[in-house]
Amino acid sequence: MKERHIIIPRILIPRGEEIKTWAAPASYCRETMERAASVPAALRFLLPENGEDAEDEAARIEAARSYMYDALENTLEKLNRGAMLIEHKRGKAVRYGIIAALDLEAYTMSEGEASPVRPAQKFSMARAEALSRLRENSVLEFSSAAVFYRDKKNKIVHALGENLEEVYAFEAGGERIRGMFIPADAAWEVADDMHTHGTPCFAVAAGGEEVAGAKLHWERVKKGLAPEEAEMHPARYFLAEFINVYDPGLTLSPVCRILSDVEPEALFGFLSRRLKCAREGNCIRISGRDAAACIRETDDALGEYLKKNGGAVRYAAQFRADDEAVILLPAPEAEDIFSYLKGGRLLNEHSFALEGCYHFEGREISYD
Repeated sequence: MKERHIIIPRILIPRGEEIKTWAAPASYCRETMERAASVPAALRFLLPENGEDAEDEAARIEAARSYMYDALENTLEKLNRGAMLIEHKRGKAVRYGIIAALDLEAYTMSEGEASPVRPAQKFSMARAEALSRLRENSVLEFSSAAVFYRDKKNKIVHALGENLEEVYAFEAGGERIRGMFIPADAAWEVADDMHTHGTPCFAVAAGGEEVAGAKLHWERVKKGLAPEEAEMHPARYFLAEFINVYDPGLTLSPVCRILSDVEPEALFGFLSRRLKCAREGNCIRISGRDAAACIRETDDALGEYLKKNGGAVRYAAQFRADDEAVILLPAPEAEDIFSYLKGGRLLNEHSFALEGCYHFEGREISYD
């Protein structure tokens, strides 16, 4: 039997009417969290992305921990052991994912390392460390992480058929999302089938900081455990949505570099001497055959420009007409992701965005 890097968990979901307010987007801010503070919502378990001082962070972590106990008693239902087939439907486009738990012992995060589970993109280690502090004080996880696997003929999802029980359905972000329960015996077969030859076997496509934060926490936890305790300790595993890179409904969105306090014409002149690009008003479009190389070379050139001339950059999948200057980049093709990662390489941070990732399903990660 293949070595397993996935286990089948007991998933937590909201009960009944609580489902209407529960799902949280992968990208959120303090203001979004404040609006969810008075309703049952996965956002109340999380830390805002725009940073806080240590005192505010500690207070939010304590509030999140308190709400976790409240949610366990009043909001959440623990399902039998099994996985979940997720259907994402946006218009006529449909893609699928499978909710299961990743073994953090198989995951490494540094560039140049070879291991069964790797990040696809670089990520913020400062953010990962903050999330590890949250996890250290949490009894639950509700992640929005997505992990790629390879199934060229899409046999795994097709084999599950139409006979699964629907346990929830909701609308979010313009999608209709359905969760269909996969009983334990079938789920273990699915998990085994997702393991393929090649390094890495799995690639963390979204939620890189979440998975890295969980890994940092697990490395601390396991130091105090005997080997037999570490084998099945709940903090060793991380809940994620596993997505086939060959799913016909999968699309990776490009991520814009949005500049402030820069002069678009001067920026274009600088970039055009180094890259193949065209200007359309305040937008600079970079082109090339290799998306990963385009992104890497653009980020290097942009870093050089900002160092010399000042200005700031932020990252987003969409931009506004009144943004000062916007760099438009290609996104990698999903089917090429694993070839980019050979030899322990990582794509640049913000190389692509994956739509349809939500904090919705959860799992217990502590013996409290």
